[in-house]
Amino acid sequence: SAKGVRHTLDKERGCPAGAQPVTPAPTHEVDVRSSAMVRAMGGCDYPRRWLAALGGVRRCPNDCAALQGLWASRCLSRNVTLAHATWTKVHPNSADGGWRPFAPPSNLTVALDMNLGDRRLRQLASEQGAAVPWDRAHEAMRATRSTAFPPLLYSYDPSRRAGAPRLLEALNPAVAREHYATCRWGGCHPSRGEAAVEWRPWRESGGGPADEAALGRGE
Repeated sequence: SAKGVRHTLDKERGCPAGAQPVTPAPTHEVDVRSSAMVRAMGGCDYPRRWLAALGGVRRCPNDCAALQGLWASRCLSRNVTLAHATWTKVHPNSADGGWRPFAPPSNLTVALDMNLGDRRLRQLASEQGAAVPWDRAHEAMRATRSTAFPPLLYSYDPSRRAGAPRLLEALNPAVAREHYATCRWGGCHPSRGEAAVEWRPWRESGGGPADEAALGRGE
């Protein structure tokens, strides 16, 4: 939204020079990249030099996922298409109901974080068997005819400089608007008893990700 962009640009202006410009970052649960992006990043020396500058430190001093945007800004020259799956499709395998926007898995889940650090999840596996957390998730993620929403698509220019008014370009803004109006907590969660949403163009296209109309690009 325009309000979200203004808020992000305001935060960018408050960042120290070394933390500008702000860049997108993948989530911990899933980071899927095209082969072209993998080759470009793999052939770039900047990430290796950045890590070498840490010396003997074994861990990143901040969120390692946040560094991916920095590295992309130093390694990529062409625009990158970002596909945001939303919390409707990314869930942790929590022992309880979780907390928003972290809901338990449902039959709309695409990516599952097994959340192996969860104490209660480890206790469940210890008492009932290591397969129980997986079996429970498998049952929740059984086959469904629900479609939810296609990913929200954005174009990101890795050469963007701090202060530039265009942060991202929305490629299917109508889908983003409908998702926001329907799933106000960042996602729709049938596992919490909420109604499963239906994206008709996705159904009519057969769900093919290359279909422009299904992705909302033809709107």
